[in-house]
Amino acid sequence: ASAPGYAPGSQPDVDVRVVRPRLRLAGVPELLHVGQSATVLALMDVPTSTEPSQLAISPISVTLTSSFPSAAGISPTVVIPAGTDRSNEATLVGIAPGGATLTPSAPNSESVGSDVWVVE
Repeated sequence: ASAPGYAPGSQPDVDVRVVRPRLRLAGVPELLHVGQSATVLALMDVPTSTEPSQLAISPISVTLTSSFPSAAGISPTVVIPAGTDRSNEATLVGIAPGGATLTPSAPNSESVGSDVWVVE
């Protein structure tokens, strides 16, 4: 390694590993009736860390998408505030019968989708 003021051997080298957080949704029901709503949260964890519960060091804007928005609608964005591992509440609404996968996403993160079925 080289940097201004660095003298090889004067300080031990430190390995640094950057791990992407994983985003998932909590509170997604398996079944939702048309016209019914549910409150969901985006959660962040670090699955390969020895301490999987990590807190955001700065706010994270999370985009929420539905694979079938005409059946299951969801708030478009939530924010995980700095110092926490969960977002503000999002609203999931059953619009018409069908199945959908709900996915949280943010730059430099991994996403885990959640399935919901909307029934009459």
